[in-house]
Amino acid sequence: MKERAERGRHPGWAVRFADGSWLAYGHGWHLFDDAFYARLFSSAEEAEKAVKEAAGDFIKLDEYDIVPGWEPVCEQLRHDVAELQHANKFSPDDIFDITMDLESILSRLKDRDDH
Repeated sequence: MKERAERGRHPGWAVRFADGSWLAYGHGWHLFDDAFYARLFSSAEEAEKAVKEAAGDFIKLDEYDIVPGWEPVCEQLRHDVAELQHANKFSPDDIFDITMDLESILSRLKDRDDH
């Protein structure tokens, strides 16, 4: 279980523009509509510095807010939960494939024992 201090720590800071897009970084600065991709900064000053740096790339310095990174963290958590749910679902086809694989393995083992 996570320590209380870790569970309650601040998520960091993110930059959200007036149009709802988020500042993200990947081989240069980008804007993404999905908070999942937002870059989290350890301080508001670091986020402010990144906005100024991003303006040098191609991003306009329109209205923006430096906000606590809860929304990006929640989007990442939502993505992780969806991936886990998908990984833990078995369709009838999956069960059939597993059954066929097991039968094949058992058959090969039986053939090996017969020789």
